[in-house]
Amino acid sequence: MYQYFANKDEIIDVLMDRIMEETTAAFGAQLEQSVAEGTFLKDAALQSQFLAVLDEYRDILGSLLNDAPHLALAAHRSVRIEERCRDLLRTYVTLNPSVIGPGVDLDALLLVLTVSYREVGLEYLRRDLRDRRNQLATALYDMTMGGLAGTATRGV
Repeated sequence: MYQYFANKDEIIDVLMDRIMEETTAAFGAQLEQSVAEGTFLKDAALQSQFLAVLDEYRDILGSLLNDAPHLALAAHRSVRIEERCRDLLRTYVTLNPSVIGPGVDLDALLLVLTVSYREVGLEYLRRDLRDRRNQLATALYDMTMGGLAGTATRGV
């Protein structure tokens, strides 16, 4: 393997790029499907799917986060997922302006959503919170998308 790569860090970089490409495609498809089916912003299913996508790569990502944090999920690695999510939400709000309240700063909202999902995803992997996936998905929905749509399952 080392004949193709300069060192193990380069191998990990290529592996992480592949995982991020696959994750971006999978989560992007789920986002698009939820918008097409009219379930976007309705419940925590999308947030649960987000955590399930992370579970597919848990062994690799969890190891990197816990054993080699300097190589793991630096912010630049999640840029493609975040850009796709922001684009989809921006498009959705443009087509359905009533989904956010008057005067809501969409750019500020997108920043909060981006940081929230990234950090929850990292902690979900780092601390192996699979047994709390549904509760985390519901809380993430309530604090972000449910609050935006006014459909939080509990008062936030």
